[in-house]
Amino acid sequence: MSKWKTVSLIALSMFGTLQANAACRGEWIEGPTFAAGDTVIYKTVVYTAQVTHTAYVGANWNPATTPTLWKVGGSCSGVTATPTPSTAPTLAPTPTVKPSATPTSTPTATIAPTATPRPTATPTPTPTPTPTLNPTPTPTATATTAPTPTVTPSIAPTVAPTATPAPLPSGAPSQVVLQNRFDQYAVGVYQAPQFKADWGIEPGESTGVPSGRLSIVADTANPANKVLRVRYLAGQVGGNSAMTFDAPLALPAQSMFLQYKVRFDQAFTWVKGGKLPGLGGGDTPTGCIQNGTFDGFTTRLMWRENGVGFQYYYFPGKKEECGDYAGLARRFEAGRWYTLTQQVVLNDIGQANGEFRQWIDGELVLENNAMLFRNSANVSVSAIKMDTFFGGSSSDWAPVNDQYAYFDDFIVSADSPLGMVDTRSTPPSYNHPVAGYSQWQASSVYPANSVVYRVDANGQYRYFRARGYTAKGIDPLLNSILEVYVGVYSPIRLDTAQKWIEIAKP
Repeated sequence: MSKWKTVSLIALSMFGTLQANAACRGEWIEGPTFAAGDTVIYKTVVYTAQVTHTAYVGANWNPATTPTLWKVGGSCSGVTATPTPSTAPTLAPTPTVKPSATPTSTPTATIAPTATPRPTATPTPTPTPTPTLNPTPTPTATATTAPTPTVTPSIAPTVAPTATPAPLPSGAPSQVVLQNRFDQYAVGVYQAPQFKADWGIEPGESTGVPSGRLSIVADTANPANKVLRVRYLAGQVGGNSAMTFDAPLALPAQSMFLQYKVRFDQAFTWVKGGKLPGLGGGDTPTGCIQNGTFDGFTTRLMWRENGVGFQYYYFPGKKEECGDYAGLARRFEAGRWYTLTQQVVLNDIGQANGEFRQWIDGELVLENNAMLFRNSANVSVSAIKMDTFFGGSSSDWAPVNDQYAYFDDFIVSADSPLGMVDTRSTPPSYNHPVAGYSQWQASSVYPANSVVYRVDANGQYRYFRARGYTAKGIDPLLNSILEVYVGVYSPIRLDTAQKWIEIAKP
């Protein structure tokens, strides 16, 4: 089974180096991004990072209290430590939000183990590290430690190396388990026989078919193409307000890809958030369920306020009763098509070594190589969790008016479908440094809205704006927030009043 390890240079530049570049980072502090394999010293003990993550200022994810992120042992500045068993204290709870259609409070998150950053919840001591979720790279980034570059004034600006996106596989996958397009149907209400032919089950009420919430319509971007439209009822939340069902897979497997396209209507209102489909297996858990009462997983996505995207997991080692979150560092825009691709590789029994990857428009935005998807060998990748609805469970998640989203090109395959992605956009290129940005100087103070650039350890130019008065020595590589995360306080508190905002498009 092919394992997709490559991340674009842009992603690497933003979230630090991967395990191949692991290094001794000295005394542990809050703020930097630590790569899997990095070692630090904390209270005279050496720890090794189990996953790549960002130690957000104020989160207090120190090595002694976060066994899912760090393990005792390793070598740092000549100090070698031998792991000793210890019981990790429980992390202090953070305010929660409501992520699903079942009444209960919704989670915030803690960082999850991944080869790229992600987050979620309350660890409890176990012999095997419990995976949680981590924010992940995108065209902008969290800070990485890097020396201040020296720019010789006499050298004219030049075109800096442009990060080359990781190449996608070419062509369609050969090991297809399920593939649904909608061009063969007439425009109109999606009928029960059509539904059964596509998904292999009779349509229950929650599917939206009996009440006419699903329709076949012409794609406004290409009228010759027909797509599935879902109507989200005004004033309602949960599955019976739009669409939810489990689509069984004919060949359950240990590893599987899911890919589909989604477009939110031009007039779509995000409210507090809602669900999008993902893979599932075993009991396909959802709805604020306690660990120990199920075996299996779901890997749905969510849009949250203002269209900010999150991965939304249920699995046996989740931290929050109502599911764990991981940031995708993406904000969905109404009126345009996105291709969402994910891969699940199940863990070996008794080990947290499952793998999860999420791509948006062919760009890897989340990778987690320490997942515990199952406890029993009876659990396989066996379904698509076909959920899309607003909620949360309370009325403040509900839209005021009927809303619409459009879906197309569903495919489940054992090999990669990324070669079929046709929504990928080319990032802009710049002549660096961009005019109007000055090089950051440690000896300078910066008024609000000052704009500067830094060159990181990978030679990439990165651009920042001061949020307010910024004192001397506050390095934007070490104290910044992605533009997309400004004002994001739930379900994961990503805005911790960092001094600089990293600009995606200078």
